[in-house]
Amino acid sequence: MPVWSIWVIAALVVIADRLSKLAVMKHMTEFQSISVIPHVLWLTYVHNTGAAFSLFQRGTAILAAISAMVVVAVVWASRHPLTSGRWFRVGLGLVLGGALGNLYDRLFYRSVVDFLDVRVWPVFNVADSSIVVGGILVFLLVLFDPALSGKVTAGTGDGNP
Repeated sequence: MPVWSIWVIAALVVIADRLSKLAVMKHMTEFQSISVIPHVLWLTYVHNTGAAFSLFQRGTAILAAISAMVVVAVVWASRHPLTSGRWFRVGLGLVLGGALGNLYDRLFYRSVVDFLDVRVWPVFNVADSSIVVGGILVFLLVLFDPALSGKVTAGTGDGNP
């Protein structure tokens, strides 16, 4: 999978994130909650000035800087030969798109627009979901791929260590 595929995935995440947030901001009032799937999923419009689980409230500048560092780290990682696998690039693209989506909100709204509400978890958005799914995917690939986890052993070249 080519390096540019990370940017395509990231762009799709940013587009989905922006369109969903714009729709919520246009058609809902803050703190309004609409049941989508009874007892399972609600749309609840809130502005979050913090990070996940509303930690670090009013830490917009620090959180924007962290988002920017994540973007730089993903771009740097995408150039490494070990990250050329399809699923690794998908994971990086999801993380990159999510970080860019939330960074946009922090820079232009000084908060992040959240709206997906499952009531047993803090309200979140498309960007948050992409970061979590992409991060888990990358973590699992690093954990279970010997070349990525640093657990590669020198062999004799005949398939035996």
